[in-house]
Amino acid sequence: MNYDEIIMSLTEIAGQPTEDGMVDGVNQQTIMDALELINYQHEHIEAFLKDQEPTIGSWISVKDRLPETNDEVLATYLYDDKPNKRYVETASYFDDGEGEGHWHSVWDEFNVGRVRKTTIAWMPMPKPYKPPKEDKDDA
Repeated sequence: MNYDEIIMSLTEIAGQPTEDGMVDGVNQQTIMDALELINYQHEHIEAFLKDQEPTIGSWISVKDRLPETNDEVLATYLYDDKPNKRYVETASYFDDGEGEGHWHSVWDEFNVGRVRKTTIAWMPMPKPYKPPKEDKDDA
């Protein structure tokens, strides 16, 4: 049972009238109060998780969340001519402000007239390598 099914079942049970206002020894109002608290907490947890910064190394489905406009990210693509093969490229997402955004990568300029690609996931770019101060040969 998922969260929504549990909440629906409890709401249904708590909403059924009983002679003494009890359901299996629990006051119906207590069940309703608990449901209200659970919904409140669930909404706030969802909002909190949505506002968290993505973790480098963790892929995020484009169905779940999109990067900030113009941020350079790593993106996983599927090309229409090779649907079972995935490619990773650096890319940026651009939002047109009307809910129709688009992805752009450096490789798009070499893809003129080629097959379409679909972005399926992304992750933040790692910070560039910075050698330790005592390691001057890597600078």
